[in-house]
Amino acid sequence: MKPSILTPGVLVCAALSLFADTRSDILELTGNARTKLVWVRFPWCDSTYTPVQAFKSDNSLGNSGPNTQLMAFDTDEGVQRYLDEQLDFHTVPRITRRDGSHVIWSDKGNSCSWIRDHAGKTPKRKLLTKGDYTVVHCRYDATSGKEYIYTLSDDGKRLSMMTLKSDYTADTTTRTLVYTATDKMKTSLGISADGRYLGTHVPWPQTRIIDMQSNQVYPRHVSEPFGCEPNLAPDNSYRFFYHSSGHDTVRMWGPALSTTMWHVPVNKGLPGAGTKYFDTMGPRWSNQVRFFTISYPLLFGFEVNWNMLDVFRMSAAQMKAEDPAKAGTFLLGKFSSDYQTVEKYVNVSGTDIRRRDVVGDAWIADVPSGARTRKPTSVEDRQPKVTIRGSAIEVGFAEGSIGIVTLTNAKGVSVARVTAMGRALMNKVPLPAGLYILTLRTEGEISTTRILMGPSELRTR
Repeated sequence: MKPSILTPGVLVCAALSLFADTRSDILELTGNARTKLVWVRFPWCDSTYTPVQAFKSDNSLGNSGPNTQLMAFDTDEGVQRYLDEQLDFHTVPRITRRDGSHVIWSDKGNSCSWIRDHAGKTPKRKLLTKGDYTVVHCRYDATSGKEYIYTLSDDGKRLSMMTLKSDYTADTTTRTLVYTATDKMKTSLGISADGRYLGTHVPWPQTRIIDMQSNQVYPRHVSEPFGCEPNLAPDNSYRFFYHSSGHDTVRMWGPALSTTMWHVPVNKGLPGAGTKYFDTMGPRWSNQVRFFTISYPLLFGFEVNWNMLDVFRMSAAQMKAEDPAKAGTFLLGKFSSDYQTVEKYVNVSGTDIRRRDVVGDAWIADVPSGARTRKPTSVEDRQPKVTIRGSAIEVGFAEGSIGIVTLTNAKGVSVARVTAMGRALMNKVPLPAGLYILTLRTEGEISTTRILMGPSELRTR
């Protein structure tokens, strides 16, 4: 059975537990802060693992081609879903910064940028058309309560700012040119919370911080061939990093425009990568300075040792047997408090050889002062309330809370999963007789119980 993708309000039962831990893992990482994410998916292979030959020319590194889709995840929902299922261009996805309520992306095929509510409850609509339509950054000014978007011209030399109105339409009458470059800038850039400093390439690969008021330049580059994905911290600390030539490290500069630099390995402990050593790509700071998104591997079908997959010449059987981590996985990461290391990653997209999930953005709510992270308890600490009636299994938990129920066989393989509110009911999916482990996850809590049963079936209601 292939992994299930959800539309809002739909419950899921899947043969894979790929996303069962995602919500609780993110909440543990962020201290129970609501988190919204968006990323680009290239479904280069169909559900039977057969490469789609029509997509062969769209084998792009950053999912920048015309056969991509847009995915979304919200910890308040606990499941991933399509934000835009239509195959098209979905470049530079950005989440608005006040409350993460909307997502903006660019579409060069239609010469426009689109906007849609992150919840997916209203249809997408065009935000900007023609001209400088590519939105590269969103900023929220907490003092004035205004939201701003920044657009980059086609030649990459003009960075403009305009107000995003309360109805999430762009107030083009407020468009202001904030920086003019002598060379082309790329869409990977960062702007400080006060709107004064810009982190960018000018020219590539020279990464630097620019004071957009005085035009003073602060070089931020070491002696190496490349410099990718420059990032300026989303607060007013003016921390800065860029992705190294090897795509295994970020070069990090300290706060207050410090010239002190150190190397932060970002390709260690990648969920889903196992013992493999993969190049990473697209690191981007979220709205919270300790958290960032990143993907791996850099090259579609490549490892750092250049073990290449010629994916469009492989059979479905060959692809099914391949390492799924070679396709592309989207992660949320957290820097240590001293920004010297990556504290931990969470696999957001899941890892599947049939698709490439890379390039995205994250919005994370502020955690109230004094809030504490609730770590999952040991699997034997509590038992979920389970009732078995014939072929049906009913799992009860707190009314109004979202629970993820996973059923695992004696070999440790997940055979079914249910996401529900207050109560999960399973029946009528063929299962062999034997011992099973039922795991319930709710709000950072984990409880398990053993079930011995004969042949039965499971499904959600």
